[in-house]
Amino acid sequence: MAVDPKTIFEAISKSPMELLADRGLGLYIPSYQRPYSWDKDKVSRLIEDISHGFKTLVKSDDSFTFLGTVITIHDVNNSTVQPIVRADVPSKVLTVIDGQQRMTTLLLVCIALHNSLNLAHKQFLKKTKNITAEYEKLSNSTNPDPSLSELESHVTAIEWLDGQTREALSALAETFYEKYSFGKSPLYPRMIRSIDDQWSKGTATRKYDSPIANLIFNYITEIDKPDYEAIEYKPAKRNNSMEGEEAIVDRFTQLMKIFKSLISNRSTTLEEIEEIPDISDIYASDLFQEGLLNHLAPVSNILNLPLNEKELFDKLCILVFYARYVLHRVVLTVVKGKNEDYAFTIFESLNTTGEPLTAFETFKPRVVNAVGLANYESSLEKSLMDQVAEYLCVFSVGPELQKATKELLIHFFSAYSGLRISGRLAEQRSELKTAFEETIHQLTFIKMLSHCANFKKYIWESDSYSDLSKVFGSMQLSPTSKLGLKFFKDINHTIVIPILTLFYSQILDAQNDEEKIARFKDFEDALKAMVSFSTLWRASRRGTGGIDNEYREFLNKDDMPSGLPKLAKIYMNDQIINIDLFKAELKSRLLDAGRKGKLIDKDNFVSISSHLPIYNSAKKVAKLLLLAAHHDAVIDSAYEGLLVKGRTSSNPCLDIDSYIDDRNLSLEHIAPQSNNGTWDVGIYENGELKDTLGNLVLISHDLNSSLGNRVWAEKRIFYKVVGAQDPNEAAKVLQEAATINHIRFGDLTQDLLAAQKYMPNLVTLGNMTKPWTSDFIITRSKRLYELAWDELIKWLE
Repeated sequence: MAVDPKTIFEAISKSPMELLADRGLGLYIPSYQRPYSWDKDKVSRLIEDISHGFKTLVKSDDSFTFLGTVITIHDVNNSTVQPIVRADVPSKVLTVIDGQQRMTTLLLVCIALHNSLNLAHKQFLKKTKNITAEYEKLSNSTNPDPSLSELESHVTAIEWLDGQTREALSALAETFYEKYSFGKSPLYPRMIRSIDDQWSKGTATRKYDSPIANLIFNYITEIDKPDYEAIEYKPAKRNNSMEGEEAIVDRFTQLMKIFKSLISNRSTTLEEIEEIPDISDIYASDLFQEGLLNHLAPVSNILNLPLNEKELFDKLCILVFYARYVLHRVVLTVVKGKNEDYAFTIFESLNTTGEPLTAFETFKPRVVNAVGLANYESSLEKSLMDQVAEYLCVFSVGPELQKATKELLIHFFSAYSGLRISGRLAEQRSELKTAFEETIHQLTFIKMLSHCANFKKYIWESDSYSDLSKVFGSMQLSPTSKLGLKFFKDINHTIVIPILTLFYSQILDAQNDEEKIARFKDFEDALKAMVSFSTLWRASRRGTGGIDNEYREFLNKDDMPSGLPKLAKIYMNDQIINIDLFKAELKSRLLDAGRKGKLIDKDNFVSISSHLPIYNSAKKVAKLLLLAAHHDAVIDSAYEGLLVKGRTSSNPCLDIDSYIDDRNLSLEHIAPQSNNGTWDVGIYENGELKDTLGNLVLISHDLNSSLGNRVWAEKRIFYKVVGAQDPNEAAKVLQEAATINHIRFGDLTQDLLAAQKYMPNLVTLGNMTKPWTSDFIITRSKRLYELAWDELIKWLE
């Protein structure tokens, strides 16, 4: 007898609104399923995918975000449900065989959006109530008022968004719970877990103990109260050690932070949603509005709103549109199996297909086809493609290889076209295909890809930068250039890779030795200039301050004040980058009052930077600043405890050896982070002063732990010993400390002697006779920034 496959399983694509808000639906997690375990990165990737689709909708009305496949059993007999109050089970129970992590996260997204919308709506109503009240007052007045027409326009926009918000809130609520019209406990979470939970309309028999059911039930209980007023929902971690509880609460908290950022100032937007379109683009896109609303928003009325009200209006509007996108344009394929046996068969077949091909692997056949199979083996294209493959082959097949390929292509497209592409596999495949097929210089395209791979392989990811003969021949990077590369890698400053790759490619493309030497010098000059720019920029801000965008504009921005053209390969072709214009553009971005850097001059830089707690925001930057300040510095004989610039080569510190020397690896707080009762209380009255550059010193990891919370008198001896010019002098200092000051270090003595290395900064601290005070920290901080500026600004000249 023939069997219709539809009786065994069916697969259908559904949006969250279609799947979760179905009347009578209940999602049931069997007991053998693992507890919820998604980490921060997985949720971030989910939101990145949703946000990318949200942005794409501005230009394409067929934009959807596919979240994958969910395998279920439509348990019509409730045979998988236990424990059970049979009369109270939802009419459509879907037992989730695979995809519960994804489905749980989607529910958390809907709840977090609901709470975020409620909060924003509350602020919106409070902000706009005066406009509404004034309109009602004038409407009921018998005296005509000329402002009535304008107020009517404002109210039209306000009432439209109020209605859209309430509709979105209602729709979101339906995705995570259902309210029945009877029973003492009519609120039903959409998802529960076997053993831990039990659907019931009776308070005595209901049970919602699993992390997800507990979170949903507590939230819906709050919002169902007649007097409910929107407040931020903060689920607590219960003291019952239930597996998955911590992950559930942490991911919900993460999502709330993301959605707060969604409507905050765009400069503070989190990475997960940095792709969302600007509100002006949304208002200008009929496609976007029709795609989510099935009608056009009253844009003319919206744009006519007063500035203060419009700012809050725009934030709420973005959140409403985002919620509608999640509800209607996020898609899952729901597979319903006849029973568990069939469901697991489907699950296994979907999970034994192997790792997907990387974007580079799917690109290679296109190159072969373009060159011609008969010519490919002996072609330059093959040699270049092999170089890319040699770089990627060291990574394990799977997530590691996908990640390496993703990052390579992001850097390549930035260098080649100035294009900022996402790390999504489908988009990278499409961009490679389209860009390669559209260019008339396909060999240049492939060559640039190989240059980027080789730069990462031989330079960026090098451990020592010592054996670069394969790329530079007899030329060797200077110790300062090696320091710059190591510094950029340590702070994960990958945004500089495309620009450095362009300078690097000029060396490889040079036609003769003379030109190669000139381009090598440009590479080193560019590297040092970017180290200077990044260090001074980061030192004067509490965060990154949008520095990534500054570097991106070098690749794709027209009309730069310095006259520097766009640097991406497709714009420069075979032109040489003018290093003087490049450094002038960096300096302009850093110093000019009309640009984002706004440092203006040395005095302003010191004034801005010296009070910032750089230890908290940028430890590696603090380390480089201290090395720059120490470079060729000597003891200031006129001011105890400070340094001044000395003769050239009197104390070289800006080199790779100083940077990686164990004796310079650790940042130590001179006055410890918490007062043990022996330090100036003024240091701790300002909570940030102890973390400024003026209270930091470079020493070894071991000595840092030894110093700990010692008193100032003992720390001075440490500094004097470690900074002594030779072991004899160090031993003499220890002897004097023991006989004159009665300070003895016991077993630490030999360690101190072995660690000693002449460092003027430590010597000048060791020679201090005055106490360590808040005023001196401020003075020292300013001096260190002055010295660092003098050294680093030269790299931009």
